[in-house]
Amino acid sequence: MAKIKKDSRWWLSPSGGKPQPPRCGAHARSTDEPCKAKAMENGKCRNHGGLSTGAKTEEGKASIRLALEQRMRGSQGQNAREGFRRWLDSGGRAHLARTTALRYWKQNPLWIHFGIIPAHLKG
Repeated sequence: MAKIKKDSRWWLSPSGGKPQPPRCGAHARSTDEPCKAKAMENGKCRNHGGLSTGAKTEEGKASIRLALEQRMRGSQGQNAREGFRRWLDSGGRAHLARTTALRYWKQNPLWIHFGIIPAHLKG
């Protein structure tokens, strides 16, 4: 009977010397750590498998358009419209304009050098 040879330091490996399934390995932008989830056939996990490329044929595009129209006619569309109205009423558009202007202003050399923010962008 042939004896299976193990690595002499098998207890140091995270798997204890057991074979591991392939891992996703996609890097997080925030921590720069690789993803440790089990990979699918495409080599990535279910979270990092990639976005759908969408419908290619005219029939597929038409069916997606029809499904969207039906969804927006019902309660989901009503909820979306109500949410947009709440966002507008709470000053969402002004806040969005201010934060966008502030983002571009911070790229200005005067901001970098003097640390000055225009009065209309404060607050």
